[in-house]
Amino acid sequence: MLFRSRATSKGNSIAIVNTEKVPTMPMIVGQAVYPAKEQLIEIINDHTSRKKNIFVNATEIVEGLFKDFKPGNLFLLGIAFQKIEKFPIEHSESIEEAIQINGVDVEKNLQAFRYGRLYAVDPERVLNVALAPKLSSQDVMESFLKRMSNKNRCIFNDLLRKVS
Repeated sequence: MLFRSRATSKGNSIAIVNTEKVPTMPMIVGQAVYPAKEQLIEIINDHTSRKKNIFVNATEIVEGLFKDFKPGNLFLLGIAFQKIEKFPIEHSESIEEAIQINGVDVEKNLQAFRYGRLYAVDPERVLNVALAPKLSSQDVMESFLKRMSNKNRCIFNDLLRKVS
């Protein structure tokens, strides 16, 4: 595959890439095959600053944080803002103000942007929250009961019997 770009510079361009597979319509209907992830990463690295590029499954992270894939781009924007030295916007408040003016899912989008910034400096911290094992309702109940005093546990069990 020959790839030429006038929009990137091998020494200056930095790629912040969501590694989640998002197939195009021809791929969905079987007219095209999704390229190997490694091949795509190599193409990107060949045309950008390989050592500064960041490849992250933003979709998986924001779905873990918000149960929604849509804030993925704001998560990536947060990473870019924090990591790219010559980012064209100087203050994070400018981006946050734009999110507020947009008025769509404001709190979620602000949090996604902020989590992206945090991921840029401490990815493990974000991953520990986003990808934490999900507890079953039974596990939650057992944990809840363990933290109760004996007296409260007896009261709770009596109430549970009455509603069951």
